[in-house]
Amino acid sequence: VMRRALLVLLLLLLAACQGPSTPADPLADLRGLPLVDTFEAVAEDQGVPPDLLLALGWHQTSLTLPEPGEHDHGPAAVGWLGLQEERLQDCAALTGLAPEALHDDPVLALWAAAGWLREHAETGASVSIPDAAWWPAVRDLPGFDEPWLADEFAMSVFGTLQEGLVADLSDGEVLSLPAWDLPGLEDIDVAEGPGAEDGDFSGGGVVGYPGRARYLPAHPNGNGGLRSGSIRRIVIHTIEGSYEGGIAWARNPTSNAGFQYIIRRSDGEVTQM
Repeated sequence: VMRRALLVLLLLLLAACQGPSTPADPLADLRGLPLVDTFEAVAEDQGVPPDLLLALGWHQTSLTLPEPGEHDHGPAAVGWLGLQEERLQDCAALTGLAPEALHDDPVLALWAAAGWLREHAETGASVSIPDAAWWPAVRDLPGFDEPWLADEFAMSVFGTLQEGLVADLSDGEVLSLPAWDLPGLEDIDVAEGPGAEDGDFSGGGVVGYPGRARYLPAHPNGNGGLRSGSIRRIVIHTIEGSYEGGIAWARNPTSNAGFQYIIRRSDGEVTQM
């Protein structure tokens, strides 16, 4: 009897040392799907309109995961929604996940970010229609320091939703978003960018882009300056991120990055930096 009691005690101690069992993967059913289907499944699981999540991914990363070293000349970003470190930490804290897990798993990062969006939308935001109640969450997701840039980003995303979009993705899939009728957007107060009142926004000084040009200086701390001498070459880069993110990076005093112009692919808007 004593030997049996000791054996039972030993088994109980071993079980206590092992700790709780590892929970099943909450996203097991979402893995291995085509990309658009993954976004739609994550959106449904977290109560976010699927087209809103897809439009965000399109503007942030073109629904393409960054390659190693791709952000050597820009802020590091994680996953299809281009989460920067502070927002990644917020998403991890909200879901109780380790930030490292989001770094390593783009599906988990998408799922956590969708939960963050749901948490930061206005009360009553639709789970199926990307209505104006989602504006605060969309505006704040990139974490821009300048409020007017955050509002411009939200305008870009909602503009895509209003106009619709058909685009080829890098994995061979086709992204197709319908044109949404979204009443209520006209009632949103948006912050005006620098120069909106003093004429820095030229209203159309670029041939071929009528009404689509403005002057917005980069930060003078190593990011911008006067050119001397003749121009010998022109270099064209793609932006690994959103149009507004490129502007924000040039205006960041710590980025040590600058350029002459940035062009928005959706409508050809030109910002001279």
